[in-house]
Amino acid sequence: MARARRLEYENAWHHVMNRAAGKKFVFSDENNKYIFFELIAEACKKHEIEIHAYCLMDNHYHLLIRTPKANLSKAIHYIQFRFSKIYNEIIQSDGPIFRSRYKSILIKNDVYLTQVCRYIHLNPVEAKLTSGIEYKWSSYRNYLDLFKKPYWLNTELLTEMISNSFDKLSFIEFHKQNNSSEINSFYEKNNSKKFVELEYQSISTDPKALFDTLSNAIKNKKSKLSRFIFCYLARNIYNHKVTEISNYLSEDSNNISAVLSRNKSKVNSDLFLKLQNLKEKPQDLIEVAYKYLR
Repeated sequence: MARARRLEYENAWHHVMNRAAGKKFVFSDENNKYIFFELIAEACKKHEIEIHAYCLMDNHYHLLIRTPKANLSKAIHYIQFRFSKIYNEIIQSDGPIFRSRYKSILIKNDVYLTQVCRYIHLNPVEAKLTSGIEYKWSSYRNYLDLFKKPYWLNTELLTEMISNSFDKLSFIEFHKQNNSSEINSFYEKNNSKKFVELEYQSISTDPKALFDTLSNAIKNKKSKLSRFIFCYLARNIYNHKVTEISNYLSEDSNNISAVLSRNKSKVNSDLFLKLQNLKEKPQDLIEVAYKYLR
């Protein structure tokens, strides 16, 4: 069965994490940590991603990433593929290094951004490491000493969100707080899944934005259904004319009319009812469509 595509769009924020396969401590050697950081630097340059927080533990990693070009999958594939190749050369092996797909959580708003930043920085504390929050391989210390931060780490935005004008004491006090019950519940709920994509951004009613969102959420085998859902939403929910839809899809308007009339009877009745009842909630429409297309 084909895997669902990642939900990606320009300037999206993601909390990305993955573990080493077989509970291996692939980052226990500091040299391997430096290799991983160098690959992050290369990915930032090659794919123009932004790293805003990180924590590299001995057997897993956390990254808070913003993707101006909607290319998260390409960037993470580059990092993991290159690291796996180098690591296998070091240990003279050819087995998998990471557990299948990485996890990616799509972050909705500023409140979650600061909390996810803290969640990542508190990872060593939760693991009861003796260094605690001062763990060497986390971006926490880089925020407090900008002269020592890697050039690819972006600290300005989250610093301003957490402490307005940069105030080290406010930043430290923010991290002394425990993770909120809301954020803990959020992660506990989703850690049971192999792959999660949550917190949909508000979806534009513009046909292109709508179609791009659906296109990134569907499996290839469901392309006909996704086409119908897009046409249905654009025509019946957002009141776009058939000619507007056909212009966007570069198809004859008669074909669009045929798609709408021919497929209506074939669509799951429960899905059809939900589509009709969610006219004022575009993000819910996307979520409903996405669930049925998984």
